[in-house]
Amino acid sequence: MHATIKGTITEHLTLTKLLKLGYDACIPRPSVDPGGDLLLFVKDRILKVQVKSSTKKFDSRKNRRPFYHFSMTKGSKNKVALDDTDCDIMAFVSYEEEKVFFAAMKDMYRAHGNEHRQTKRFKFSFFSTPKDKIRLERYSLRRAIRYA
Repeated sequence: MHATIKGTITEHLTLTKLLKLGYDACIPRPSVDPGGDLLLFVKDRILKVQVKSSTKKFDSRKNRRPFYHFSMTKGSKNKVALDDTDCDIMAFVSYEEEKVFFAAMKDMYRAHGNEHRQTKRFKFSFFSTPKDKIRLERYSLRRAIRYA
């Protein structure tokens, strides 16, 4: 399946999760160009959500342990790291597990010493453990909104 189609699927999946959690959200019209894939309406704020997806990958150096590797860049040819002017919240989507982890963009850079990273890795178990799927999404979204 082409990466563009997977991206569209994960954007709609993330929108569905936001709506099921009771938030008002939408996919913006292309002519508006808000800088994010989704718009999230929280009280009197409009937050831009950037959706990034990954499929399971295997590390050849570490006994082929599975992991998820997300790109945190924008641009088709010249990749540039995203920052908090591009979006307020990042949504990391495990394609196979259909789980979403939300993180405030500002919080992402606080955790890495204000370094603008181009990738983010998660252990496979982060998304695949038998945690309550809604709990991961609900609590990470609440935290992301608080720090956005």
